[in-house]
Amino acid sequence: MHRPGRMAGVVWALFLAALLFSFGAAQAAWQPTKPVEFVIPAGTGGGADLMA
Repeated sequence: MHRPGRMAGVVWALFLAALLFSFGAAQAAWQPTKPVEFVIPAGTGGGADLMA
């Protein structure tokens, strides 16, 4: 007969394998199609500009 713990181990192993493979696909999926613009809410010559 099958032991219940063995089947649960197989299910967990399959779940973890699917989870690991999905991370790689999600990371490689997005690429910007045009330049990304950063908006900095600080004035020119202010304290943030002097620190940079």
